[in-house]
Amino acid sequence: MLRLGRNIIVDGSSLGGDAQRRFEAEVAQQLRQLLMFQTGQAVIAEISACRHSLRIVPFQGRRPNADTRALHVRAAFPRGAPLRSGLDGHIVRRFGRGTGGGTDSEIAYTPFRFASDTGLRLDTDRLASAEIGGRSSVVPGDDRGEVLLHEMVHSLQHMAGMLINAQRKPPMDTSSEVNAITVTNIYASERGRMARADHHGNTPALDPFGPAGDEAFSTLGELRKCLPGLVARLARIDTPYNPFFERPLTRGR
Repeated sequence: MLRLGRNIIVDGSSLGGDAQRRFEAEVAQQLRQLLMFQTGQAVIAEISACRHSLRIVPFQGRRPNADTRALHVRAAFPRGAPLRSGLDGHIVRRFGRGTGGGTDSEIAYTPFRFASDTGLRLDTDRLASAEIGGRSSVVPGDDRGEVLLHEMVHSLQHMAGMLINAQRKPPMDTSSEVNAITVTNIYASERGRMARADHHGNTPALDPFGPAGDEAFSTLGELRKCLPGLVARLARIDTPYNPFFERPLTRGR
């Protein structure tokens, strides 16, 4: 088991032996890579500021996927808010209402199931892994780091007690998915990659600022309300796709 920072735990103990060591080393590598970019720094900084913990464990399903769960579901939702399904946002009345306060979160994720970065790129700010040499880029949302970052945005909502899961029409499903895809698309923009259009696959967004599905990016105000600290950090990132970017005012001469 590895601990990164104050409250991020990478736990491959369900695998044991060499498989555990490989899993924990690769997840740690993906976290370090996220920290090479401002979007990853912003999400990890907000997670570190929470009093709850994030645990990353191996994904056990057969299909390539990742999943995130709140350890105490009612505490993941704001006090008095209806509890909604993470699949389609419908209200689950038998579980009552949210209590707020946040909760520990767990991500089930196995990096080896997703595409890996290749090559190095040197720019004025950082060394970062990237696709070069004429190789085709990974499809949107399939890179190991993008998958992990997407799930970490879900976890941050659990840990902050600000999960909403409001219904959104397919192909987005819930406002939580809109939040995660929007943040991950900012990261993809930093990487010089195509944005992801929706939650039902890896379709590139031809216009990430425009709607993908009827209501896709109309909930940016909700993200500002739920995670204002994260949005404040994202607003400083100058990259081609960033709906939160606020260009600093300069005085005229």
